[in-house]
Amino acid sequence: MTFGIRALMCSQVGPDFRNDIAHGLATSTNCHTLVGLYTLWFIFKVVFTQWYLTNQPEGGGNAEASEAPAPTTPVATEAEAQYNQ
Repeated sequence: MTFGIRALMCSQVGPDFRNDIAHGLATSTNCHTLVGLYTLWFIFKVVFTQWYLTNQPEGGGNAEASEAPAPTTPVATEAEAQYNQ
């Protein structure tokens, strides 16, 4: 995931879409390109995955409907844990 964010948003070797948007260089036409659509999908995937993981009930879905699911803390992957050390 970190690679995807860096490749799309930060790397000057890649599309550097964040820079175009931040400096007002992106037009509506740029948002309809493959890079624009992939960026939209990637952001949706990150947000939805986080929402999905935090809204899972404890015990695999056997919670009562009246009980609110306890929020969970996202678990870092092994690669993220090594990168953060």
